[in-house]
Amino acid sequence: ELQISLQNEENTETNDGLDVAVCEFNLKTNEMLFSSAMRPIILYKKNKLEYIRGSKFSIGASQHFAAKEFKEHKFILNNNDCVYLFTDGLSDQFGGESGKKLKISGLQKWIIEMNSLPMNKQHSKIVKLFNSWKKDSLQIDDVLIIGIKYNVTTQPT
Repeated sequence: ELQISLQNEENTETNDGLDVAVCEFNLKTNEMLFSSAMRPIILYKKNKLEYIRGSKFSIGASQHFAAKEFKEHKFILNNNDCVYLFTDGLSDQFGGESGKKLKISGLQKWIIEMNSLPMNKQHSKIVKLFNSWKKDSLQIDDVLIIGIKYNVTTQPT
């Protein structure tokens, strides 16, 4: 069990934790299950952006060992729906005209702007947007974004 490897009842001295988002896709039913520890996802579905929060606690990272339940969200996906998972390093990056954080709202604007592009073009666009945002500011954290465009080539029988 992952939590045990970070912290257990015998070792409560550590404050190490893990923030993570996990998605499971069922290609037969077109369902996506999502659960997370402190990480949201952005779902772009039917030309609407949805921000889905994860659970409000990390795995581990607690002074006291406690069992935590991570809520599971279920979605039905259609062709061309996109799911975006990302680290906090992206939204926490300083830059722009005023040297402030990008924040989730800035990332959402980028996704709306680039969503109609093919995924390889989205990659190029987000790299360009991020570098333009950060300019000469130091990168403060790891930065990762995963975009998944859902396409069903055949309907389940």
